[in-house]
Amino acid sequence: MGYVFAVLAVLCFVGALRSNVRMRELRQHGIRTSGVVVGQVHVKSDASSHGDGHWVPVIAFTDMRGQQVEFKPRVTGGGLGLPTGQHVPVVYLPDKPKSACVDTRRHMMASVRFWLLVGVIEAFVAVLILVQP
Repeated sequence: MGYVFAVLAVLCFVGALRSNVRMRELRQHGIRTSGVVVGQVHVKSDASSHGDGHWVPVIAFTDMRGQQVEFKPRVTGGGLGLPTGQHVPVVYLPDKPKSACVDTRRHMMASVRFWLLVGVIEAFVAVLILVQP
C-alpha cells in the first residue's frame, strides 16, 4: 500500500511541475489585458463531498483579435473569490485565449501550491507505511 501512496506522491509532484511550467509560459509569453467578472456559475460538489457546491466566477475579456472570450479560473476556493463586476488583470497565450488565467500571484500559484501540498501529504503517508516493521 505504501508504494501506491509513493506513486500518487510522484504524480502530484508532476502535476505541480506542469502547473509551474504553464505559469512560467504565461508570465514569459502571455498577453496581458484587463477582464471583468461578468457572473458566477454554480458548480455542484462531487459525490465525496457533503456540500451543495460552490460559485465560480466567469471572467470576460477581449483578446488581441478583438474576440470576446469568457473563462472560468481553473482553481477556486478560499481567498480566490471574485465578486461580479470586479475588474481583474488577465494573462493568456496568443494561440490559447480560452486557457487564460487571472494575473495575480495568488491565482497563478494556486494550482502549484495545491499539487505540492497533496504530494507532500501522499509522500509522508507513503514513508510512514513503508518504514513500519
